[in-house]
Amino acid sequence: MRHAQKLGEMLPETPVDISPILNRQTSDLPDEVVRTKYFEMAPMTTYEALEQLVNVDHDFYAFRNGDSGEINILYKRKHGGYGVIIPRTEEAAAKTS
Repeated sequence: MRHAQKLGEMLPETPVDISPILNRQTSDLPDEVVRTKYFEMAPMTTYEALEQLVNVDHDFYAFRNGDSGEINILYKRKHGGYGVIIPRTEEAAAKTS
């Protein structure tokens, strides 16, 4: 069984240029929300959400998790694969403590 990587093992040894992030001006960001969308969110599994993400060809897909009833975000990772953003609740925090 492979051990979990420690943070230092995951980070690259070469410096990363973060100046584009630090030098970004607030004027680069939009002033206002220009569109609001409403749509049905039928409960589904993460796998079903992945199928929908592939079908719509977007970088992310918001869905209602059929097990928890919560809104989750499935997203395409820049370095391959997919990730899921799940809201942290007090109940979930207690399970990971």
